[in-house]
Amino acid sequence: VHHPELGSDEEFDHVVSYGDSKLANIMHAHELNKQLASKDVLAFSLHPGAILTTNLGRDGFAMSPGMKKQMTWETISFFLTTFKSSAQGAATTVYAALKATAAEGGKYFYDCNIAEPVYSSVVNDDTVRSKFLQTSLRMVKDKTSVLGDVSWIK
Repeated sequence: VHHPELGSDEEFDHVVSYGDSKLANIMHAHELNKQLASKDVLAFSLHPGAILTTNLGRDGFAMSPGMKKQMTWETISFFLTTFKSSAQGAATTVYAALKATAAEGGKYFYDCNIAEPVYSSVVNDDTVRSKFLQTSLRMVKDKTSVLGDVSWIK
């Protein structure tokens, strides 16, 4: 994850940051699930799929001008056939909230199934995950009372 408090001095890039936010979500859910298992709290991460009705790409977020020039009708057709409706995108969230079991806690879901994230070597590294969660929680600890008792934050 590209953040100064996590050892990165790279310049901000919105596409990289979007990917980092997804990786952070996966690591956070995995580690949070581990930390709160004794309190019967489950955490999950998921990918709802590409939802056509969101405005995520309204400002050209997902593609640079160079990428847009390389788009062909074949590529555009492929993307349009992979988009989901809002209901289809919500299905994995609903599954995780209502049907996932304690044994599935901390896992990453896609299409209502456990999936292996692309960066699984990072996600499965206990040291990296723990450092990420502890740094994240320290960054927000003094800014919110929503966390309640945060004595478990080191």
